[in-house]
Amino acid sequence: MEALWDDITQDASGLPVPQCHQEVLAERETKVAEGTARYIDWEIAKREILAAVK
Repeated sequence: MEALWDDITQDASGLPVPQCHQEVLAERETKVAEGTARYIDWEIAKREILAAVK
């Protein structure tokens, strides 16, 4: 597993980014620039994610 991770993290610049991912990133950048981005503590985020997938 470590060898795979080492391989894919060497140079990710050539990997294509799906359009839907680009749109989400652009939306998040806009919210940060506008000051409307919402941040939560990582521990809270983990609990919310676990609750959502149960």
